Amino acid sequence: SGNVKRGKTEAEINRLSKFLFCSLLFLSVMMVMKDFCQHPTNPFVLVSLTRFMILFSSIIPISMRVNLDIAKLVYAFFINKDKEIKGAEVRNSTLPEELGRVDFVLSDKTGTLTKNEMTFQVLCMQSKILREANFEDIKDDVKELCENCMEECSELNEAKKGTEKNLNIEEKIFVQKKNNPKHLLRCIEAMALCHNVTPSFNESGEKYYQASSPDEVALVKFAEHVGVVLEHRTFKQIVLRTPTGKLEYEILNVFPFSSTTKRMGIILRAKNGEVLFLMKGADNVMSKIISNNEWLEEECNNLAREGLRTLKYDAASALMSNRDLEVFKIQESIESGLKALCITGVEDELQDNVQRTLEMLKQANVRVWMLTGDKVETV
Repeated sequence: SGNVKRGKTEAEINRLSKFLFCSLLFLSVMMVMKDFCQHPTNPFVLVSLTRFMILFSSIIPISMRVNLDIAKLVYAFFINKDKEIKGAEVRNSTLPEELGRVDFVLSDKTGTLTKNEMTFQVLCMQSKILREANFEDIKDDVKELCENCMEECSELNEAKKGTEKNLNIEEKIFVQKKNNPKHLLRCIEAMALCHNVTPSFNESGEKYYQASSPDEVALVKFAEHVGVVLEHRTFKQIVLRTPTGKLEYEILNVFPFSSTTKRMGIILRAKNGEVLFLMKGADNVMSKIISNNEWLEEECNNLAREGLRTLKYDAASALMSNRDLEVFKIQESIESGLKALCITGVEDELQDNVQRTLEMLKQANVRVWMLTGDKVETV
C-alpha cells in the first residue's frame, strides 16, 4: 500500500508531542533523582517515577489531538455537503487543514482559469475595426463582394475571351493588388483557409470541426458565420462554399505551428494556377517579418489590453513556374514578400467566479502565480 499522506500541521503536532514527552520524562527523573542516589536499590523509586509521570502527564495535550480529529471530521462533512462546491469530495481527512497554510497558488491559465472555449470578438484591419455588433453587416458585405467579384470576372473574361486566360474569383480576390477594395473578403478567405481544421459529421449528420487548437475552430466558425464555409478538407484539397459558389484549392504544403516558429503557413494553388501563401502567427514574430507594421503593433497592444488572444494574418502570391526549391528555402523567400491582411481577436472566457475567487485569495494574502504564453497586457 502507498504511504499515508499527512499534513504539515499533523507532523508539527507529532514533533511537539515527542518533545513534550521527553520533557515529561526528564522532569520525572529529576524529581526522583535524590531518592535514587540515596537508595539506589529501593523499588519504591520506580513507583515514585511512575507517580510523577502521571502527575505531569497533563503536559502532553492529548485532548487537543482528540479535538483536532473531531474537527477534521466536521469540516470534511461540511466540504462534502457544500452545495456551492460542486463535485468536492474529501478523500483524506488529514489534509483539509493544509488549505489554511497556503501562501502561493501556481496555476496554468488556459483551461484552468479559463474555459478553453474561444469566441471570436474583433477583426482589425488597417482602415477599420469590426466588433461583434458589426458581424451581421460583415455577412452582408461578404455576400455583396462575392457577387461583385463574379460579375467583374464575367465582364473581364468576356472582354479577354480568346486572347488571355480567363479570370476566376480566386484571382480576383487575392491576386489583383492595385485598386482592390475587397480587403475584407481577403481577410475572411484567409481565416477560412489558413488552419489545420477538418470538418466532420456525427451520427445525426450535424457538422463539427476537429482541430488541435480551439483558436482555429473559433476563426473558422466566424468565417462560416459571415458566409465563407469550410465545406471539405483533405491532405491535398480545401473546398470553401461562398454565397456565389464553391472555391477549390490544392494544398501544396503546410508549415505547421511550433513553439519555435510561433506561426503557421499554408501554400495553396487556385484553379487558375495562381499560388497563394497565407500565414498567421504571434504578433511579436510576425512583426519581424512584415514591413510597415506600426499600426499592427498598436492594435495588437490595444486588443491585448482587452484580454483578447491576437493573431496576425498575412498573404503573398507567386507563380511557381520553373521553381524547385527546398521547402525551407521556399518559406524564407515567400515570407519576405508578405503583406499584412488583418489582426484577429479571440476571447477565451474565464471560468465561473474566477474573478471573485482571485479577489478572495488576495484578501487572504495568498499570492497567485500564473503560467501563460500570452502578452502581459492580455493577462
